Amino acid sequence: MTMRELSQLRYLRREIEREREELAERVRERPASAAHAAETAETCGRIAVRLEQHIAERDRLEAYIAAVPDSLTRQAFILRFSDGLSWR
Repeated sequence: MTMRELSQLRYLRREIEREREELAERVRERPASAAHAAETAETCGRIAVRLEQHIAERDRLEAYIAAVPDSLTRQAFILRFSDGLSWR
């Protein structure tokens, strides 16, 4: 696992939330036409695929951190890579 990959964790969390919000917004929209309904369904499908990819990557990174044997190191990784705090 690289530092770059681990650094993506907090961004993935934000992106997942944004994707979920966008998906919920699309589902709430009332289509004005059949074409709009088809476009909304297609967009929802794309968002759902991206969301699944993001969740899988987030789970992979979180599993790596959870497997760190040292509790202090694990906590430092969570604070740094998940919560976005500096090393200081």
